[in-house]
Amino acid sequence: MTIPGIALFYGGLLRSKNVLSLMSQIIVSFSLDCVLWVIYGYSMTFGMGNYFWGGFDQVMLKNISITDLNGSFYQLIHVVFQGAFACITVALIVGALCERVRFSALLIFSALWLTASYIPMAHIVWGGGWLAKDGALDFAGGPVVHINAAAAGLVGAYLLGKRSGFGREAFKPHNLSMTFIGTAILYIGWFGFNVGSAGTVNGISALALVNTVVATAGAVLSWIFFEWLFRQKPSLLGACSGCISGLVVITPAAATVGIGGALVMGLIAGITGLWGVVILKRWLRVDDVCDVFGIHGVCGVVGRWLFVD
Repeated sequence: MTIPGIALFYGGLLRSKNVLSLMSQIIVSFSLDCVLWVIYGYSMTFGMGNYFWGGFDQVMLKNISITDLNGSFYQLIHVVFQGAFACITVALIVGALCERVRFSALLIFSALWLTASYIPMAHIVWGGGWLAKDGALDFAGGPVVHINAAAAGLVGAYLLGKRSGFGREAFKPHNLSMTFIGTAILYIGWFGFNVGSAGTVNGISALALVNTVVATAGAVLSWIFFEWLFRQKPSLLGACSGCISGLVVITPAAATVGIGGALVMGLIAGITGLWGVVILKRWLRVDDVCDVFGIHGVCGVVGRWLFVD
């Protein structure tokens, strides 16, 4: 559900002439990464290997039978679940590059980035690699997904340069209703990532569920309050952005903080997310079209390094 959510969220923020191009880029890059994940991505992430890479023992999912278990559920479910993380991470980057990247170039980038950035990062943190051996905590994708994607989006936006007319004309979102629907779909889909990362239905998954709701609500209220305070008017875009900020900030710590801590995280995320898309973006002088770095990067850092031991 998250890929349609991203397509709608980003699509509503663009100029109408570029919406279909964006959606085509997202669905095709998603499909490409799905295929690559099955061919070698899962094996190189979770196979036996070294500190930075897995192995090739499970290429094309060989040596995985329909009865094999990964913890409390079947390993083939684990393949699809982790593949969703991989594909959505690449899709997030598109929001920073859209309106000025060629379709073919994006597909080449998607394949290379999945291989050279996402796979080693996921193996290092989740697949038994370097940081996993040191006890690193990332419950559902802070550094692996959000910070990783945001850093790539920021570098890509710098390399591509600014859109023609950037800074001289207003690039207003063409359909905030679409953005709201995308936000709602992402909100629902996020429970699959955060709650599903527990691997079973127990107290940990229940805590992740409650923390996700509480942090997101706190971030929406915080963003709207400060937007209202400094801009004299709350906005739907602000509420949607606050929602995503809260979801991002709680992701790495959904099962490792208490409910009160989740609320504090959400309140801080609303403030820092607003700062990221208004002030930090101006300091960086970058044309990050959908504020990938301002929201996913800033709130991902807040959630991981301020609240996870």
